[in-house]
Amino acid sequence: MKRGIVMSIHKHHTVVMTADGQFLRAPVTGSTRIGEEITFEDEYKQPRSFRGAYRYISAAAIVLLFMLPLLLYIGRDAEPVVAYLSMDINPSIEIGVDSQEKTRELRALNAEGEKLIAGLPYEGLYVQDVAAAIVERAQLDHYFDMSVTDVFIASVLMGEQTEALQQFESLLTKKVDETVKTMLSGYAGAGQGISVTTLSVPFEVRSAADANGISSGKMTVYLMAKEEGYALELEQLKNQSLEEATEALGGVKAIVKQADAQNKEKLKQLAAEEVKKQEQQVKQQPAASQAATKQAPAKQAIDKGKTEKIKEENKETRLKKEKRQNQEKQQKSNKERFQEGEKEKQKEKRHSSDGAKQENRKAEKEKQKKEKEEKKREQTKRNKNNNESDRKGWNRDNNERGNQNRATTETKSEVTPVSHASGDSSSKSDKEKDGSRSKSGRDDESGKEQKQEQDRSGKKQANGKQDQQR
Repeated sequence: MKRGIVMSIHKHHTVVMTADGQFLRAPVTGSTRIGEEITFEDEYKQPRSFRGAYRYISAAAIVLLFMLPLLLYIGRDAEPVVAYLSMDINPSIEIGVDSQEKTRELRALNAEGEKLIAGLPYEGLYVQDVAAAIVERAQLDHYFDMSVTDVFIASVLMGEQTEALQQFESLLTKKVDETVKTMLSGYAGAGQGISVTTLSVPFEVRSAADANGISSGKMTVYLMAKEEGYALELEQLKNQSLEEATEALGGVKAIVKQADAQNKEKLKQLAAEEVKKQEQQVKQQPAASQAATKQAPAKQAIDKGKTEKIKEENKETRLKKEKRQNQEKQQKSNKERFQEGEKEKQKEKRHSSDGAKQENRKAEKEKQKKEKEEKKREQTKRNKNNNESDRKGWNRDNNERGNQNRATTETKSEVTPVSHASGDSSSKSDKEKDGSRSKSGRDDESGKEQKQEQDRSGKKQANGKQDQQR
């Protein structure tokens, strides 16, 4: 595959200038413009006259004369690398990416990485395509058949950390993460159960990693492990894969936590402290190197014992951490159960309170009903007493009027003179007539009074009913 910049366009071919200064003729493909970079496989071959060759060379020389400053400017400012992605499988590899998500650099960080990417085309390809090619080669080399359980991808932004660059980094790592997971899911058996972890780390971590000859991902794991209290050495990470170095610690997932702004600042601080520590060690190294040379055999034995001790310490630390996490989970579970119990108690209390309110309302209604019935009985009793007193008063008045009528009649009978027998008989008949008249008069008055009494009694009963209704 050849690549060059279009210098001139003709009917059947274009003249391009390659990176090493050669002028070649390429077939015309699509809408090509002068100054555009194109790729082609074979040169365009056509019989040409000697005169035509001079014409083309002259035209190319003229175009080159005008285009050379532009080419130098473009070459100087050609898409710089804005982010680096390190991939740790067992091979460790770093990819440099420009702002168009295209690959500009690809380098191995250990011997396995050099074997894996040997001859791999990458220049100008999208980063997810290069990542997919790396995973495919790792699968063909059977790395995923060797109990690999973690693929760690660390991203590092270069230059000023603007919001646009951070969004670009997030989108970039998301695409690579999805691509790697998709590739792994397509491998029956081999890629199953492999965890892919992506993490954004500061530029200082990459600088510290470069100084120690390891990937940004391995340096991140090292710094976090030290912060968590694990005994992990840089030499382990240089000579072992992440899988082997973190096996005693529970794997990468047990160390690396979900990235956020606070973790990034913490990693920056830890990286600075590590660089400072190593600088001090370098200053002290000349004095200690001679003693180290003399004690090399003993040191190897000590290192071996130290390695075993470190493994035991890491195992103990991991167990303590797991125990602490289990205790925290148990406390959280107990707290949740307690809160649920309190909620149930509150609910029962509300129900009992509602029941008491209902009972109170029911009792109040019963009380009101009884008071209403009592008032009704009292009203009926008052009406009955009023009717009885009215009846007694009416009888008393009738008796008084009857006595007065009798007294009047007797007085009249005493005043009338007795003359003779005939007069006695006439007087007797008159008395009988007067008695019958007085009797009929009394009967008429008594009937009127009874009628009036009945009217008054009816009115009182009507008033009593209205009071009861009210």
